[in-house]
Amino acid sequence: METVTFLSLISVTLGKASTGLGFTVGDLIYGLAIVFSARTRFQKSADNAFSSYAILSITLVIWAIVDLILVLSVRPMMPLAEFGGSFSKLFLYSFGGIFVLNRLMHQNSGDIQHSLRLMLVFSTAIGYLAMAAQYLNHYANLEVPVSFIWVGQGDTAAAAGEFQLAGFVIYKARGLFMEPSLYSVFTVLLLALDRADSPRGSFSAFRRSISIFSVLLTFSLTGYFLLFTYLFSALLRRHRFTSFELRSAVLLSIALVALLIPAADLIYEFIIQRTAGLLAGDDRSGSLRWLGSYDTMVFALRQSPLLGSGIGFLDILPSINGIEFSYQTDVQEFVTSTGNIQIVPFYFLGALGPLGLIIFILMVLPIMKARLTYGIVFLASLFAHGGALEAIFWLFLLLGIRLRKD
Repeated sequence: METVTFLSLISVTLGKASTGLGFTVGDLIYGLAIVFSARTRFQKSADNAFSSYAILSITLVIWAIVDLILVLSVRPMMPLAEFGGSFSKLFLYSFGGIFVLNRLMHQNSGDIQHSLRLMLVFSTAIGYLAMAAQYLNHYANLEVPVSFIWVGQGDTAAAAGEFQLAGFVIYKARGLFMEPSLYSVFTVLLLALDRADSPRGSFSAFRRSISIFSVLLTFSLTGYFLLFTYLFSALLRRHRFTSFELRSAVLLSIALVALLIPAADLIYEFIIQRTAGLLAGDDRSGSLRWLGSYDTMVFALRQSPLLGSGIGFLDILPSINGIEFSYQTDVQEFVTSTGNIQIVPFYFLGALGPLGLIIFILMVLPIMKARLTYGIVFLASLFAHGGALEAIFWLFLLLGIRLRKD
């Protein structure tokens, strides 16, 4: 097992576990991964992907500081504490990523793949065990401790991850994440990495099928879209699925359809109607994610077209100026936002202006050159989570760049 890879993956799963001190448990673990990585010597590599990332990372950090100085010259009353917290995370993940990527470049591909597969198995197993515990607690009146898995990630009692299906309570798969959609993003990215590095499918087809089925059990529209992207990109790559994979997919599909046939109305409301609502802009979560992020970004650019809001100020800029965005939901209610950014490209453009977006694009570009399959899934994931300053974005960016070496 490759220690740095595994520690970095653990940091992703704990990226929402707050310590109450302005940083998360995931931030601390990623910092530990950087410490381990710093022991690896820097050596000249034939592949310029590492050098390109290092230059872009340093440029991004320097531009964030310069951008702050210029923003404060225009808006001197901005709270510096917000910049300090966000900049420290940008420095940790962007600049610290230089050491992590250097370590990855020196590691054997097989060792990295072993860590990725181990994490996929571990995360999927936790997802099933947590669901089983919730079902036992509800239907057998047991008290199996399960909420400790999501300690620090918010009010676990208020976010039980459940819904009604034909009179029964159904729990969503979410693994080590309190939010099912984040679990699905994490799982599909791991699947895509394994598929990209293992064209012959050396990873057990059965375990891969179990992981795919766990994404279906998240009942997350985001997860379904990302899973479809993964499967579609695999077909684009003309991957020849094994007969066992095909049989497993057919059996799992039949089982899922059999479970959902009694709930045709729910399928219509949960998937079809929600998808239509998302496209129409009247879905609650979709409005906050897409329209809220877009309006927040546009507002920042209208204030400073070349500078953006500055790191740390993007979420709070509308509220500071007394601006509130309102959206009508699919239940004829209004949801409001005073600043929301859940789409990674929008964050870089809104916070750091056009130059920030250019640096972001140049960072991501090597992934598309390395493996188109993983690149498509990675790009899709950037519109499914708001982790611009979290390990879930930076680590999978580094792993994608590492693919170029193989």
